[in-house]
Amino acid sequence: MNLLKLQEPFREDEVEWRIMQSGFSDGKPWAKVICYIQSRAIMDRLDEVCDPESWRDEYREWHEGSGQSSQLCGISIKCGDEWIIKWDGAENTDIEGVKGGLSNAFKRAAVKWGMGRYLYNITGTHWAIFTNMGINSVKIENNWYKWNPPKMPKEFLPKDDKGSAKKEAPKNKPPAESNKPPDPIINPITENQRKTIFGKMKDFGITDADCMKMTLGNMIGKEIASRNEICRNDATKIIKILNDPEAMKEFVRDVLEDVKPPEDDELPF
Repeated sequence: MNLLKLQEPFREDEVEWRIMQSGFSDGKPWAKVICYIQSRAIMDRLDEVCDPESWRDEYREWHEGSGQSSQLCGISIKCGDEWIIKWDGAENTDIEGVKGGLSNAFKRAAVKWGMGRYLYNITGTHWAIFTNMGINSVKIENNWYKWNPPKMPKEFLPKDDKGSAKKEAPKNKPPAESNKPPDPIINPITENQRKTIFGKMKDFGITDADCMKMTLGNMIGKEIASRNEICRNDATKIIKILNDPEAMKEFVRDVLEDVKPPEDDELPF
């Protein structure tokens, strides 16, 4: 067991961004954000490096002198015949209460073992990207706005065997053109599936026809020119992704920001 592997960078989809400060400037919303590691990613890393049976977590309620309720989390790793534990704590949150305190304490204890500690080396100010296709929402001066997180700097992404940052395959680049005609769709998408997909895409702020086709194509790995090119199995896969907000982040983040909604609420594909 090599515990130094706990310190390796996480994938971009395992990092989340939280707004720390927000406001308006020249009539437009702005927000400063910071990043942190998801609890699920920490658990996966511990399973991968230590094996599931060789680590554990425990919690204790903790009261500061002010009376504010907080939570302590200890993450133990079995090293040989000995269990080594490292503790940290966090206050209960305003929104999630004890659950939020437990989650934040777990993340802070993970930093004691080196997980996500490299994020403290990210310098400069990072800003939320406000767009009507945002996957997150924030309330600023009694109004809600959608926003996307910034891109993680390449030097803080996982490294491949050659020591260079892993390159993500371009999601919006269409496949090379071919003179071969497309195969006929045996089981085309149903009307109910089409309406379900459009309604959920609209919930994510994706209403432009081209952006919608591009996003749907990314989900099933092929270019889409019309709804007739989507089969029922493809539609089932798309709906499954649309029902998973975490999965949707991968498909919404790189889509064009400025889009024009369809007129008269027409279905765009």
